[in-house]
Amino acid sequence: QERRHFADGVETHDEAGNRRLTASTIKSLFRRAPLWWWLIASVSVVLTLALAFDLSPWLRGDVDWRLSYKPIFSLDRVLRAALCLLAYIVAAVFAWRWGQSSNRRAWLVVSGAVVLAIPIQMIGMAINSPDPLSVLMFRTTSPFVSGFHDIGITVDNLNEYLHDFPDLVAGYLPHPQRRPPGIILYFAALKHLLSATPPLAKALAASLFRYRCEYWPMLYASDAEFAAAAGGLLTLVFNATSLWPFFAAAQKLIGPRAALAAVLLSPLLPGYVMAAGMWDQAMALITALLIWLLCQALIHRKHWAWLWMGVLISFGAFLTYAVMPLAGFVAFCAGLEVWRERAYWRTHSAQLALNAISFGIGLASLWVVYWLSFRVTFFEMFRATTAPHFAMPTTYLSRLFYNPYDFALFLGYPIGLLALAAALRMARTWFKSGQYSAAQSFTAAGFLMIGLLTVLNISRAEVGRVWVLYMPLVVLAVFADDDNPAQSVGRWATTAGLTAAQLLIMLSVFVGEGIVVYPSAIPAGATPADVRIGEAIRLVGYNLGTHQAQAGDQVLVTLYWQATQPPNGQFVTFVHLYSAQLGLAAQRDGPPREGHYPTRCWQTGEVIADDIMFTVDPNAPPGTYDLIAGMYDPASNNERLLTTGLNAVNSSVVLTQVEVR
Repeated sequence: QERRHFADGVETHDEAGNRRLTASTIKSLFRRAPLWWWLIASVSVVLTLALAFDLSPWLRGDVDWRLSYKPIFSLDRVLRAALCLLAYIVAAVFAWRWGQSSNRRAWLVVSGAVVLAIPIQMIGMAINSPDPLSVLMFRTTSPFVSGFHDIGITVDNLNEYLHDFPDLVAGYLPHPQRRPPGIILYFAALKHLLSATPPLAKALAASLFRYRCEYWPMLYASDAEFAAAAGGLLTLVFNATSLWPFFAAAQKLIGPRAALAAVLLSPLLPGYVMAAGMWDQAMALITALLIWLLCQALIHRKHWAWLWMGVLISFGAFLTYAVMPLAGFVAFCAGLEVWRERAYWRTHSAQLALNAISFGIGLASLWVVYWLSFRVTFFEMFRATTAPHFAMPTTYLSRLFYNPYDFALFLGYPIGLLALAAALRMARTWFKSGQYSAAQSFTAAGFLMIGLLTVLNISRAEVGRVWVLYMPLVVLAVFADDDNPAQSVGRWATTAGLTAAQLLIMLSVFVGEGIVVYPSAIPAGATPADVRIGEAIRLVGYNLGTHQAQAGDQVLVTLYWQATQPPNGQFVTFVHLYSAQLGLAAQRDGPPREGHYPTRCWQTGEVIADDIMFTVDPNAPPGTYDLIAGMYDPASNNERLLTTGLNAVNSSVVLTQVEVR
């Protein structure tokens, strides 16, 4: 195949004829960048720094929805992530050059980007948590972050559930309440599959046991119910694999060089990484597949593609209604392409009508099957699930600005601004010449869809995350521009670097859902202690609500435990109010945190605050009692753990004294 020149043909060759870049070549790459490109780069830097230092809360959103600014990160983890992203950008530059020489090489580079997109998302999560898998599992299991798995594992009869879904949804938490049942059914199906294969369920549950602890009800779920949560991790895979169909379509629309550059930039988009483990990012695969099918339908005129586009949107709409506007994207794009190729379609109007009918049949397909099987229409489902969404208060004028702004924030400022520039340049060209390309039809259709969503006030509040599935359309638009970042190595690398820098900043200063922080010290005001309990636990402090109590009073004591190594048992805490002369005045036994965080879950170095409320016996004689605490092992006939240290007595520790009146 013809070799495409690297960096706009500005290159030199060695004596053997191999291409190589020189210092003067690299300088020329940046000198040829237009002024508007430097302006976009400068504005991106300023906005990213403003985000980092929170110069204005309005950069994080408006009154309808605003990201929380609360830096929770470790500097060494940020530096490690920065080095990893820098290594990816450098490798991508060389891979981009190498991949342009043949179609086979290009597909190898794209496959490499697919593989690396998953660890890039994990690296992003590692900025806020020492264990990124913990964040991802929590985002799946917690009903307050997602909620689909939590409901799915309770579904036993799929037929009854699908029939009753419109009535059940009113009692759900916001995320599952405002979506169709597709994702819930996904987890229900995984649970049933794993229930039928107990060895697999047990192996998965055992390998992921640590993450049962992030959401305590999982501690009491069956192996199959908990192991089904592993299906949530596949969202990263779904997002990464979207690069394959995206490249297949993009190389037809904008050429292999620009398509390869677009693919290599995509894993760095902040929205993809910020939404890691959430189903919004997985839907990018549906958008990428739709772009490819639309290419087959409009560029290659494959009539079968129309039906499958409709089926794909119908399937996607069963997962999330955010897929439905893509039907508008298809209609806009088809209209523009029919007009551009009107000479052809005038003589093939019957085929055009059949294509439209096929698309409509595909759109209705899954919902017609649902109606015939369970007597629930699409409109009943839509009303039941979207009523809470449209009841949300919103400021229309504010949304006209903040919907596209939030989307640009999650795209990355450089990509958002380049998309705006591409739209303006395309509009100017259209007004001057009235001519446009197939790629510009796709670009214009994407902008029209997003514009209508904004003007009609359909999307509300958390737009940046919800619109993640539309990001392939915008990336395509950026690289479809005649003066796109693929024009030179310098421009692409700078765009990638600015996008990666914004990604690091957003991950470092915005509170992420599901971030688990393990405290390593007792709070100020607590009484320090240093007592070893068994082989793996220390009592490092306590806090007592009062040192004086009446008979019948409730008294709160907080014990601060620390794991010196992961405990190998499920131990029980006991607190006694005891006097050798007066007897036992109070007793409270139970697992730490009332069973919500058992000792098997504790991490090395972690300090666990264990609030224990005990009641003084109403018949306790007045006097001074010792407050005693310790642990025992129910699996060893309630044998107490050996206690060593200051005030350790009889496998327990005397914390302080309480006066009972």
